[in-house]
Amino acid sequence: YGIRFDSGQDATFTNNVLTNNNTALRMVSATDGADTGSGPFVATGNSLGNSGTALELLNITGLIIGDASVVGAHVVLADGTSGLNTASTAVFLSNVDNSTIDNLDVTWTGNGSRTGEGIYNQGSSDNLIIQNVTSTNRSYGIRFDGGIDPTFTNNVLTNNNTALRVLNTTDGGDAGTGPFAATGNTFANSSTALDLQNLTGLLVGDSSVVGADVVIADGGLGTVNGEVIFLSNVDNSTFDNLDLTWTGSATRTGRGIYSQNSSDNVTVVRISSSNRNDGVRFDNGTNLNVNNSTFTNNNIGVFSNNVGTSSLVNNNTIQVMFFYEALNPF
Repeated sequence: YGIRFDSGQDATFTNNVLTNNNTALRMVSATDGADTGSGPFVATGNSLGNSGTALELLNITGLIIGDASVVGAHVVLADGTSGLNTASTAVFLSNVDNSTIDNLDVTWTGNGSRTGEGIYNQGSSDNLIIQNVTSTNRSYGIRFDGGIDPTFTNNVLTNNNTALRVLNTTDGGDAGTGPFAATGNTFANSSTALDLQNLTGLLVGDSSVVGADVVIADGGLGTVNGEVIFLSNVDNSTFDNLDLTWTGSATRTGRGIYSQNSSDNVTVVRISSSNRNDGVRFDNGTNLNVNNSTFTNNNIGVFSNNVGTSSLVNNNTIQVMFFYEALNPF
């Protein structure tokens, strides 16, 4: 640890060189006291590069993290000089509530291939806002593994192995009804755009879908070369009016939607998923409904493996490919 601070009020860290550490700056259980600021601690001008983790935050509430342009930021991480671009994990969180991460560049620029996480929440962070972040060339652009009502807005998550992973989030007391909200994010040239696991009650669609929890603009998913949307144990959810067609080359590539395990009561409607290996593939689960969608020029249009017999495929366009059903037919 460059600096390890495991409890206290109103600490200040200024212009420290904390490079080439396993963890550059670790803050645990810091709280706001009687100073003039509103945050649990203040940090500015620190260098955190070439570390395993640049900034590790645990058991903290009411924090604003941003670059120099973010008014009122408690933690200021300057673009290009803070060292976030050469930290394997730029920002690590656990139980960080009612906080905002705004306008950070956590793109990996170090040696080698896509590396680490731009932002990694390990669990139990509630009402967290991540916005205007650029996190590219990473294993995970943003990895969020547990909490209530996170929001992801206008983040650039391109050229990652997985752009946005959301796991074990639930709906809380915000105005929405979904387990998280995401809008304005970009995922181009990633291997997986959305990795969604252990969620329920999610509505994913383009800007025309009223009430969508996750809004994905048309045209932004055509160069995702693996699974555009990966699901595992995602229940009672709908995917509506998305264009998942591969446009990166003439060769059929990747999957539009792939549910690997036990997603129940899922509706896929008005989807265009063409020029893929699989337009839609579901392994296990019950009550899959695929309606009014277009699956053209795929190796397999709709692949259903061990999905319950109440599943339905209706009013779809399936051309120049195979339709495949395994173990349990529709």
